[in-house]
Amino acid sequence: MTETPSDLRSRRRVQLRAQVQAAAVRLFAERGFAATPVADLARAAGISERTYFRHFRTKEDAVLLDLEDLARRVRAVDVDGRAPARLLEQIEGIYAELAEAMDEDDAGTRREAQLLIARTPALREAATRRHREIMEDLRHRLVEAGVPDADLLGRLLAQIGTATLHAALDAWADQEGAASIAALYARSRAVLRALI
Repeated sequence: MTETPSDLRSRRRVQLRAQVQAAAVRLFAERGFAATPVADLARAAGISERTYFRHFRTKEDAVLLDLEDLARRVRAVDVDGRAPARLLEQIEGIYAELAEAMDEDDAGTRREAQLLIARTPALREAATRRHREIMEDLRHRLVEAGVPDADLLGRLLAQIGTATLHAALDAWADQEGAASIAALYARSRAVLRALI
């Protein structure tokens, strides 16, 4: 089967973005986030600054690729007629899949990106802001769909989902990335269930 031009472009885009992420993770780990200009990221990835900014809005975005995947998955959540518990299960399922993908990342780039985010205030702030935008979009969709208590439900889904994931990622970072992110996330969910 022949690849269509859009499939090929899409695959190249994904490859280029992964290449930039790998360069960013390496340079940020070596030099620090603040000491690494975008020009150096672009050069290390073998692209121009102009190409960099066609694919990323900010320097932080180079390591936040998992949040783009999260945004895409959350946009795919069917909000019409869903029971609140089912919506939370869907959000938790998305987080669980992302945690598993991080664990299965052979190159380790995704895990290293998460460690950098946990340890670098500017990256953590950017990740938190982007995560909040993703969940705010879900809240708006719930309101537009006329889901009962949509505003509160959206806020709770965002807070519960985010807190559970961040608890797992923080515990993982404290262990220097030695544990399974997916296992810690599953444990975080179990502890949450015991609380409520």
